[in-house]
Amino acid sequence: MTFHVYYSANASRHPARPFHPERPHRTHAALAGLADIDLPGLSFVQATHASVDAARTLHDTDYIDRLLEPIGQRPGEKKTYRVLDGGDTHQAPDSLDAALEGLGSLQDAVDRTMSGEITGALVATRPAGHHATRNQAMGFCFISQAALAAEHARSKHGARVAVLDFDVHHGNGTEDLLWDQRDVFFASTHSATLWPLTGSGESKGAHGQILNVPLQPLTGGREMRSAWTRIFSRLRKFSPDIIIVSAGFDAHMADPISNLCWKAEDFDWLARQLGEVGRDVCGGRIVSFLEGGYSLPVLYDEVPAYIAGLMGADYQRISNAGSRFGRIDGTPYVPGTFTALTHPILKFQYRKAFQRQWIQDQDNGALLYTPPDFVKLNSREPLEEIAAAASERGVLDIRDIVRLERLCG
Repeated sequence: MTFHVYYSANASRHPARPFHPERPHRTHAALAGLADIDLPGLSFVQATHASVDAARTLHDTDYIDRLLEPIGQRPGEKKTYRVLDGGDTHQAPDSLDAALEGLGSLQDAVDRTMSGEITGALVATRPAGHHATRNQAMGFCFISQAALAAEHARSKHGARVAVLDFDVHHGNGTEDLLWDQRDVFFASTHSATLWPLTGSGESKGAHGQILNVPLQPLTGGREMRSAWTRIFSRLRKFSPDIIIVSAGFDAHMADPISNLCWKAEDFDWLARQLGEVGRDVCGGRIVSFLEGGYSLPVLYDEVPAYIAGLMGADYQRISNAGSRFGRIDGTPYVPGTFTALTHPILKFQYRKAFQRQWIQDQDNGALLYTPPDFVKLNSREPLEEIAAAASERGVLDIRDIVRLERLCG
């Protein structure tokens, strides 16, 4: 069994605003977690790029044209980013390319899975996509990669496709793009009371091919398992040729912006049940795309557990500190939203600026990490220790940040 994990060579090409929960560190945590397990058949593959025309197959052409406009040319617009939806979704110069990298990787994974070259795949890139509608970016999303990958599988391979979404936020963009697609089944569980407040049980698609099961706040594994048992029953009847999963890990009870209470054993149950159903109905052809999930420890723990569950395998943790997937580099935060610090003391050092605590790369002045608001530090000592270890090692490793946020989250 060969399972591909697609990663971006530069996770920071789509930078984050300071203090924002959607940050490049998320994919670092997921990939480091995968690198730190012994799971036969797991293969890491560099992400591949889709053409912009691939996004036009379902998104409105004028919307894609707006995304292609150079940053900084609209009246009153900053030179380094533009706000697309009133606040949550910031587009930097390379953001669309980063989104197309996720789409290209999904298309490649679909092709290889349909040909039998690989059994399945995870695309662990960012930004996510399931909130992007036909003509609007929102919810940190620019293009709906999962819906576009389903269209690719349908048009190129003649496949019947199922798209499943277990993110805590409803995939309103995916639903919008797939509303009229008779040969694509879309099913979602999500919080009934969180943004975008869509995905009611009455939203069934133009052909009844959509199944939404909203969950009430603070519900956990019992309600989740009941919902997904219902979805799996419909999935078996639909009998897809391939399954595409919008894999969001923010329904976990430890996620900072969730109001559901899923636990590790619930994600494990979901993955193993999905893997079993997938092997029964489509030969195990399951391609997943990382959507939400904002707790770094949850991503580090649950993404590898999810992949192992899909494969029906057990795994052990191994020590792989210093691997390429743990290294934080580039410029994770949007330039222009603050002034870079100077006067280096160490290669990596703890600094305080803008009423925040930071770890800074003294080679280029880049601010590499600041604890988000949901991580509560009682002193500066943990950051100083991480900075000192990074200086000695020459690398700021995501595993140190995961440990910090596990203790203080």
